[in-house]
Amino acid sequence: MGLGHNLSMVGGGSASPAEEQLVAGFGGRLDDRVGRFLGRPHADLWVWDEQLHAILGCPGRGASVSLQTLLQQIADDERSLAADAFRAAVEHGDPILVSCRLQAADGNVRSVLITAEVNDDEPNGVAMSTLLRMDGLAAATGPWLVGQVLDLTTLRLGATRAAANHAVNEAAKHRGVIEQAKGIIMLTYRIDADTAFELLRRHSQNTNTKVHDLAAHLVTQVTTLHLETAPAQVDALLQQPR
Repeated sequence: MGLGHNLSMVGGGSASPAEEQLVAGFGGRLDDRVGRFLGRPHADLWVWDEQLHAILGCPGRGASVSLQTLLQQIADDERSLAADAFRAAVEHGDPILVSCRLQAADGNVRSVLITAEVNDDEPNGVAMSTLLRMDGLAAATGPWLVGQVLDLTTLRLGATRAAANHAVNEAAKHRGVIEQAKGIIMLTYRIDADTAFELLRRHSQNTNTKVHDLAAHLVTQVTTLHLETAPAQVDALLQQPR
């Protein structure tokens, strides 16, 4: 199997469904963000393509590389997880799927997804041709480890920015109804705005209802309130929003 195997063919690991969806969602845009590697783990012989060197911020292909070169660039709190994944691949043939942060040699922090799998046969994909000419690699013994590092930094930043914009827009859209509900609560219980919002928020949590949905429910029922019984009616509406 060549290095360009599909992500869906690699099982297990620690990447979340959201991360897999993120990769799938950007499909063809990942080509220039994928660095590939090929190794004979038992001999600790490895080759990286130029894109992986670029992702890691390392010198070009002439530089000596090893598994430790890669692991040492993984964030301290995530390094042992990645090391365990590679160890399980070498010892048990398990596929690798690890999400982590890399401290690149050029000083940048990158969010990446590392995927790899063990292959007993010599890789024969077109993408292998240059890598297999490296002295000693094809002659070494033991299984091959074929993998790739997907640089998701830009994609995740874009997704985070989009999520933030969505949150801001949603907050602006619902602010009006929340303010109206606060006003109803303030008049009913004769409390200030902060206390009214805290009351609304608390009932939102207790009833597992979004604050803006609870506020909208209260506002739509305001015409049913009676002066004498308003506190009891509002209390009932807040406690039973559905």
